[in-house]
Amino acid sequence: MRGSPTVPTPKRKRRTAGFTAAIVFALLGGNAAIVATAGADASQDRMMNLPGGAIHVVTTGTPGPRAVVLIHGLAASSSGWDPILPAFEGRYVVRVDLLGHGRSAKPDTGYSIPEQATRVGEIPDRLGVDHRPEPERLTEIALPTMVLYGAQDHRWRPSSFEDYRQVPAVRIESLDCGHSPMLEDPDHTGPLLRDFADRH
Repeated sequence: MRGSPTVPTPKRKRRTAGFTAAIVFALLGGNAAIVATAGADASQDRMMNLPGGAIHVVTTGTPGPRAVVLIHGLAASSSGWDPILPAFEGRYVVRVDLLGHGRSAKPDTGYSIPEQATRVGEIPDRLGVDHRPEPERLTEIALPTMVLYGAQDHRWRPSSFEDYRQVPAVRIESLDCGHSPMLEDPDHTGPLLRDFADRH
């Protein structure tokens, strides 16, 4: 990792680990990553100056201490979540363009998963979101987790998603679509994510 070193506090370590798990899930699955709970209505775009470059953040719904944070997969952007937003009407939703994606800055460095996770971890703080899981490691997640994938995905074998069964209390959902359920089957993806967020 480049740049000036920082001394991580235990809280920041937990937060970074939690968002690292979320980003790993988003980059590997390319499908859905939920961090916290809550919505959609009028969207607001903003650029946040974070370590490594400016990050494009889109918020939808009434700001509050709880939010659904949607993180896109590799080579995608926050707009990939647009088709499922109607399912989150009345909730606060935060969508992020990771560094190097969408409208965010595209520098030469800063793309490691820990660096991306650190940036994503700062966004809820700046937005006043204070309710979110902060697991130390993916296999130690003690909070409800949902893995959503397309059974017709040609990039990842559907059987590979069974590896997530090592996560306690995991819920695995398969849809009859390809690699990007939120784009290919928003009518089923949106309600699944909304219902999961409502329960947790």
